[in-house]
Amino acid sequence: MIEPISGIKFGTFDSTKREMLLMDRVDNVPEEKEIKESIAFHQGEYDFSLIAGERFYQTRVITYTFWILKKSIEYRSLLARQIRNELLIQGITKLYDTYEKDYYYDNAKCRPPDIQDDHINNRLIINLTFEAKPHLVSVRYENHGYWDPVNLFTGVFLPKDYAITGTTTITAYNPGSARISPTVIASSPMTVDMSGVSYDFVAGATDNLSFLLNPGETTLKVTGEGTIEFRFRSEVL
Repeated sequence: MIEPISGIKFGTFDSTKREMLLMDRVDNVPEEKEIKESIAFHQGEYDFSLIAGERFYQTRVITYTFWILKKSIEYRSLLARQIRNELLIQGITKLYDTYEKDYYYDNAKCRPPDIQDDHINNRLIINLTFEAKPHLVSVRYENHGYWDPVNLFTGVFLPKDYAITGTTTITAYNPGSARISPTVIASSPMTVDMSGVSYDFVAGATDNLSFLLNPGETTLKVTGEGTIEFRFRSEVL
């Protein structure tokens, strides 16, 4: 028996525990949502896609082909029914893929599986299609404060929090490719100035959807006394 080493986890469903061999995987960057206008008597066209300061994408589609080998036709029929049922009862949840061990697909939904019985070669062919949000989401918070989980090729080490005395200038970093609204955790009331706009945060955890960190470095002026933490998971394509 061949032991699967690659596969997916979707809710309670784990492909490796069902001896499903991953044969093919397709995951392309989703199409961009483009807003373009062609105006008479003007050269070319106007592209308003980036008017909000970032790119927006259509739903991401990920497809997999698995094989299950060397089972009786009766057992393959049972497996096909079990796989369909288990996948479709999961609803919308996170999709984990061994190919992307540092990330997961968020708000994923499985389309009805396409399962074929190849009785000549004694195998079950399982084609799965998932729809998810456009960006992959980091498994860990970016400010976990430990070196060991950091991917040295794509990741960046970020401190867990920042010590603030009076007005302190700090550099926050978003290693992803999408703007993120972090949870701000302050030990006491603090004011954060970003690009001339002030945001007030009370002691404790606060979610302010208008407070967004762009990809890359962001300079912040923080006024207060104590510590402040920006907790978020990066999103990548």
